[in-house]
Amino acid sequence: RILGVTAATAKPTGIGSNSDVANWEGKDPNWSLSTNMIYVDTDFPETIALPIVEGRGFREVDPPAGEPEFVINETLARLIGTDPVEGTRFSYGGPQGRIVGIVKDFHFDSLEAKIEPLVILRGRDEYFRYILVRFDKADTLGGMSALEATWKSVLPGYPFEYSFLDEDFNDMYAAEKRMGGILRAFAA
Repeated sequence: RILGVTAATAKPTGIGSNSDVANWEGKDPNWSLSTNMIYVDTDFPETIALPIVEGRGFREVDPPAGEPEFVINETLARLIGTDPVEGTRFSYGGPQGRIVGIVKDFHFDSLEAKIEPLVILRGRDEYFRYILVRFDKADTLGGMSALEATWKSVLPGYPFEYSFLDEDFNDMYAAEKRMGGILRAFAA
């Protein structure tokens, strides 16, 4: 029933920007690029079916020499502009590491907005606020029941709250349409 489980600091529909600046070898030192960022568990791209278009995702074990590994989106890869981008020395508000993979661009903000640069970092357990679960579509109800029963047995003092990503995207789009209607009404 459950095909994958991962964790992240935000839902894929709520990734935000950060004040840290992205740097890479060959970047113009006068250009300051702030990007969106999310800390994730190792199998985040696979669990949410986010295609890796170049390189790989994160390793199950810590990278050699303690260097961070970075996965970025296609938009950031185009801004970096090297060929290949995979293997480029990169830093984002901390130690320098390497870009190990590029994921296909996806909307994590308004569906009407241009897709922004995104840095995906492997985080530590204490960073995570969300557990993301991928269910077998043939038995979503059974998967949810099993997940709820497990949650209540392991964490009985915490409420079992959930949402579905497709509904989150629909809600984000509906809220945007409502705001557009309100703005048109005020303009009239």
